[in-house]
Amino acid sequence: MQRHEQMRDASRRGGFLGSIVVNAIMLYAAHHVLEWQIGWITPAWSDVLWVVDLTLEASIVVNALYLIFDASWFRNLGGALSCGIAVLATWWLYVIYPFDFGSATANDLARFLLVLLMIATTIGMLATAIIGIVQFARGSLAAAFTPRR
Repeated sequence: MQRHEQMRDASRRGGFLGSIVVNAIMLYAAHHVLEWQIGWITPAWSDVLWVVDLTLEASIVVNALYLIFDASWFRNLGGALSCGIAVLATWWLYVIYPFDFGSATANDLARFLLVLLMIATTIGMLATAIIGIVQFARGSLAAAFTPRR
């Protein structure tokens, strides 16, 4: 059983490292997307870049912290924090809307999808925060009532 746990832990650490790398690449792309002249991204992208940076940087930091401290409650609370920042970023993308897909219908659909994304991410944030708090409380109570030797 211990071998299985070691493999699971190594796999999870690999996932954390992979997430850091992917987010670093996305951070690079976010800063160069206007130079690449992608037709549906408008110059208003510069106005949301700070919150895109915040989201990606927070994810990098949280995943780096997971490499150091890998308790389940901590991962859930870190995930809730990341989701909260993602909700903020999605809100700013909705408000500033640095996209133009060429038709009003496509733009309306994209805005609607941003609203759905905010709702889903908020639900995920609340769920993971509650799970993390419950896990932390269970661990704290178990430690408090465990006889010391």
